[in-house]
Amino acid sequence: MFDNKNPIDVFKMWLDEATKTEINDPNAMAIATVDEKGIPQNRMVLLKDIVGEDLVFYTNKNSQKAKAMKANKNVAVLFHWKSLSRQVRITGVVEFADKDNDQEYFSSRSTMSRLGAIASKQSQVLADKKILIDKVDELKKEYSDLEDKKIPCPEYWGGYKIKPNKIELWMDGENRLHDRFEYTKDKNNNWVGSRLYP
Repeated sequence: MFDNKNPIDVFKMWLDEATKTEINDPNAMAIATVDEKGIPQNRMVLLKDIVGEDLVFYTNKNSQKAKAMKANKNVAVLFHWKSLSRQVRITGVVEFADKDNDQEYFSSRSTMSRLGAIASKQSQVLADKKILIDKVDELKKEYSDLEDKKIPCPEYWGGYKIKPNKIELWMDGENRLHDRFEYTKDKNNNWVGSRLYP
């Protein structure tokens, strides 16, 4: 069905469909990293943009995932849309995204989401949630004189892009005879697809 199609185009089409059918967060993806000790970790993040073939997401650059990505730039992501009975697996190499876009995206978030990002020492031990809440309240006062969109993006928060090198498209099939198509890059950087056994 997809043998001769660009998998990025199919992925975008499926993501558009999921936007209409998923209860929430159709752009949620599980991202797997391997830390400096070789221990794998997995967590959910939100895909925020597709630039060419690159998948863009944002996070705290001091977080566990950021430290793992610094140690090992190979990552894997998984999208699963229960409403469509489809999933997409992508492996690739992660890089910093264009820093010029950090403030623009940061400003698109809700005020409380931005204040939370500034206040959070992501992945560090938090002795009491009240400490975080108090910090957010302090920031509300600190930035009360600023126009909403001018709350500055902190230096430790920004975008990453995943440059895919393998993509698998999976669709549920009757009697578990699922459809699986795997795409890899050839020496000319073109996608080449193969149907896989389910």
